[in-house]
Amino acid sequence: VILGILDFMKAISADKDEYYYGETANLTVSPQGNYLKNTTVYVNDVKEGTYTDAVINIAYTPAASGTYKVKAVTENNYGITAEKEYTLTVNANENPTVSFQGIDSAVIFEEDDDMTLTVNASDDIEVLKTELYVGGELKETVSATTLSYDLKPLGLSYGTYEVEAKVYDKYSLTASKKISVTLQPENYTSPTVLISADSYSAVCGGTVSLSVEADGSHFEGVDVYVDDALYQSYTDKAFTVNISKILDGN
Repeated sequence: VILGILDFMKAISADKDEYYYGETANLTVSPQGNYLKNTTVYVNDVKEGTYTDAVINIAYTPAASGTYKVKAVTENNYGITAEKEYTLTVNANENPTVSFQGIDSAVIFEEDDDMTLTVNASDDIEVLKTELYVGGELKETVSATTLSYDLKPLGLSYGTYEVEAKVYDKYSLTASKKISVTLQPENYTSPTVLISADSYSAVCGGTVSLSVEADGSHFEGVDVYVDDALYQSYTDKAFTVNISKILDGN
């Protein structure tokens, strides 16, 4: 009777012979025989789990390329065990790459500029899809290595936005690239401000006069702070601020 139950492990199989890094291997373990108790599966001598099913299906995602030893040990109700081994081969797979054409980290567009962004993706095996996000919101997906997207129809307000491109290869490896995109009015110039004083020292309790000159397109006003507290706001580009009751210190 004992001899009749020794051969109760049929096979370990996979859905294909070889895999690439990032891909999930679908393993099937098929114990056979009478009086079966359970089957324990190991990958590279690390226990994956113990099962009582007649057919065991395991989805295993390798952590790196290389070869993996899959071993199944089946035990029957009499404490007798049998085991089978299977070698899983995982080929190397490089992470994909993605970039914005002509843009390293930042770009500035004026309102009448062409605002088309071009994303270039590549992979050593195959690009599955390329995505573009604006302000964290998915705007475009293509199943190609090149993606072109025009920001102008979005009607974005003036300001700076984070734009991100993501690429996925066919085995779920990913890469991403983020840039900042600033939208500003036509002929825009950044604001500037200069401060000068008739004297850079004063008697305690006295007054210091400051001359302020500001400039820049779309000028709206100037806020003056003293010791990080708002002192007064002005709408003129050039004005004088008289700060009185100066205390000791800077």
